[in-house]
Amino acid sequence: MTVKQIWRKDLDDYSQVGSSVLYDPNQKEVVVFISQIEDDGQNGISYGKILRYDFDTQALQFEGLIYRGGNTHFYRLEPFEFYKD
Repeated sequence: MTVKQIWRKDLDDYSQVGSSVLYDPNQKEVVVFISQIEDDGQNGISYGKILRYDFDTQALQFEGLIYRGGNTHFYRLEPFEFYKD
């Protein structure tokens, strides 16, 4: 079997824990979730980030930060709808 890379986007953020990437063929977009980004300027506070990209142009369509509070953690993103009709 052969795997062919058809899409790549270099990101400025890094997570030691894990992240996920989802492709939505209906919307032709890629959703990236980066979990637990360490923010040195925030005294050890970590956060997650959701990024939505247009598959064809790689243009950023949405960026959201998720700050964790207390003893909460997040590791993966499951498919969800941003907009309900």
